[in-house]
Amino acid sequence: METPSTLWAIGSWYIEFTQNTDEQVIELLQRAAPPTAEGTVCRIRSRRTAA
Repeated sequence: METPSTLWAIGSWYIEFTQNTDEQVIELLQRAAPPTAEGTVCRIRSRRTAA
């Protein structure tokens, strides 16, 4: 794999490159997860604890 010498930052190539919250990532992973044998989607738990 090669890295271009002029690559400064990935975010500079996008109009909007904001960080996603843990909750957004968990929701997207849950929606993308294949169904389990019982026909339900696997649940992903956040490592965060309620403050």
